[in-house]
Amino acid sequence: MCGRPVRAPRARLGLAFGLLLAAPATAHAGNGLLPRTPVLHQDEHCLTVVDRSAQPVVHLRYTIPYSDVCLSADEPADSRSHQLLAFCHGDPAARPVPRWHTRGELERDIAAGFGPPDPVFAEDVLEDSPDYAGCWHLITAPGEHRPITCAAARPGVDWDTRDLPVGTYLVRGYTYEPPGSAWWPRHGLFKIVDDASDPAASPPALAIANRDTFLWKGQVMRVRLCVDAMPGTTVTLAHGRNIAEPAWSPFIVDMPVVSGTVDLDFLPPAELAGEFLTLRAEIVDPQDRRFIAFMQGEISVQVSGAPAGGEAPVGVDDEPPPTSYDFCVDDPAADAEVECPAPASTTSPDTSDDPAAGEPGCGCRGPAPLPLLAPLLVLLRRRPRLRPGQAP
Repeated sequence: MCGRPVRAPRARLGLAFGLLLAAPATAHAGNGLLPRTPVLHQDEHCLTVVDRSAQPVVHLRYTIPYSDVCLSADEPADSRSHQLLAFCHGDPAARPVPRWHTRGELERDIAAGFGPPDPVFAEDVLEDSPDYAGCWHLITAPGEHRPITCAAARPGVDWDTRDLPVGTYLVRGYTYEPPGSAWWPRHGLFKIVDDASDPAASPPALAIANRDTFLWKGQVMRVRLCVDAMPGTTVTLAHGRNIAEPAWSPFIVDMPVVSGTVDLDFLPPAELAGEFLTLRAEIVDPQDRRFIAFMQGEISVQVSGAPAGGEAPVGVDDEPPPTSYDFCVDDPAADAEVECPAPASTTSPDTSDDPAAGEPGCGCRGPAPLPLLAPLLVLLRRRPRLRPGQAP
């Protein structure tokens, strides 16, 4: 099987794997097992306050890990494309986000064999989901599907915030490529206000700066909060297993906080050694206005204690993190024309036992095809890497 080169994206592909399992048996898309090409956000910060009285347009930069423009014969014409959306709230890291924006998009994909069979639940469509009613907003233009090329990604996107309600927003990138379209959250949040000089004029906001975190048993995690709120505001922190619907256990309750950076300590209970956890923070101001933020990552708690010299608390090393490799900037061939293989319909007779049979067009880059199971493996939820010297 031919596959795209697999780099380590900063967001999970577990949702995409679930989508493939949910696809009807009649959908045999040539792209079905390939990893979806992520939106790699740039210039991420824990919390950014946008004062619309001064500058209502936010420039969002992103890049891609490789060009992805070659469609299989049965893909929609606008497949393998990117969009950006803003959401009025986040979610626990493992909770799936609805796969389609509108009911019309879903019905089109079902008709083409790229959607689940009826009935389709409201949770599958943003415009139908009670959790997202009035909460999601297109940043890219309506109907705009940005090609997955550096020519499209390099200029970035201008986000006009003037029509949004005042509040705090999470930005997500979206890869449209049925049957396994995928989401890529941007680290950090944006607080949209009309007058940044008056904290009482807008509800409180906070974000959790920590990303995926490795802890030894009995090691403290230093949780960094980024806060923008009026005096007299408090925060409550809770932990839970990194699953779609965690049961939250508070460990800091009604702690007074002020605007700026706030560091608080979290010591996972001993009985949670070996678990994967995540965090939830709720901020409440004196006017009883509230906002809930979630850690955009997980905490891996080991079953063994720290080696000698490794007991220090683990916190945020860099905010924002150092600049990483950018394909669209650092690769001199980033804008080279991609030669697409001749597409072959996957509805033709089964030739899987014929080693001489041709492969379906799959938009490959790079000379080395991946083994059959490689795309499935990268779709599974990633765990934090072991540190040097750590036993597996």
